[in-house]
Order: sequence, then structure tokens, then C-alpha cells
Amino acid sequence: MAFKVLLVEDDRTTAFMLKRLLDAEGFEVVLVEDGEAAFKLLDLQNHFDLLIVDYQLPRLNGRELITRLQSSPSAQVPTIMISGVIKLSEIADLLQKGIDRFLPKPIEQRALVNYAKLLVGCPPSIEELLQAHDNLRI
Repeated sequence: MAFKVLLVEDDRTTAFMLKRLLDAEGFEVVLVEDGEAAFKLLDLQNHFDLLIVDYQLPRLNGRELITRLQSSPSAQVPTIMISGVIKLSEIADLLQKGIDRFLPKPIEQRALVNYAKLLVGCPPSIEELLQAHDNLRI
């Protein structure tokens, strides 16, 4: 059974790249372009295994989406926040509000896959972890 991921990203290039990456890893990906659509989908269909959400979104940004989800049954969905423009203090606050991981853009693809697998309870192999370690940017 494939793990179901809700990917919330308004940049089409990034969205399709991430969808293709996660599809290739066996995830079932549902893609939406704004936070409001994501909230409605999560509210109606609380059967996602993982939420990957961009910080900057139209209609309802990533922070607002996370805040709304706190009072919803969907608050239990593991969450990865991605962003190219965010302050360190904001990341710390979002981690306290319930996101599980933060990844800066441009996305390190192996890191995203490894975090996704960990958060859905399907840890990456030792080889995948070593490969991700070798790709780290310092």
C-alpha cells in the first residue's frame, strides 16, 4: 500500500519535480497549489500520511495552514515545511506549532525522501542515509 502525501506548492516547476520524485519512491501524491485548498482537502479527507507544504502560498500561507490545522483532526498528519525565504526564528516557532521537519529550497532531494520515509514509519535504508550524508552541503 502506498503512503498518501498531500503536496502544497504553488511553483509548478518545484511541484512537478517533487511529485515526480515522490511518485518514483512509491508515494501516492496529491498536489494542490494553495493553503486554502489544502485545508479543505485535509478537513474533508483526513487520510493523508504526510503533508509537505511550502511556506509562501496564495490564499492561505504555510504558517496560517499549520495554525488552522492545530485545532483540526488533521493536526496529527506529519508535516514537512519547505521554503526559500524564512527566518530561523520562524522555523523554530513552526516546529513548536507542529511541523516535524523543515527543508530549505532548493530542496535536497534525498533528504526530502528520507524525511518522508521516516515520518510515515518507513525508514530509509543505510545506503540511502549514507548517500544523503555524502550529498550534504556544508
